[in-house]
Amino acid sequence: MHFSWKGLLLAPLPVPLIGSVVMAPLLNGEGPVVLPFFILLIPACMISYGTTVFLFRRRCFCCRC
Repeated sequence: MHFSWKGLLLAPLPVPLIGSVVMAPLLNGEGPVVLPFFILLIPACMISYGTTVFLFRRRCFCCRC
């Protein structure tokens, strides 16, 4: 398996992005949807990228075949 920094940066992004796109209109009654979108996206990305960096990056470096 080939390690890629581009893959490490892009892999955790789709789930928080899709979740924020779905939930932002539901949480916002009327008005712009941009603020709830970013309020949801930022913590979701922090959790997603934190998990990726601390769990999977070490495995990629340790298990080089």
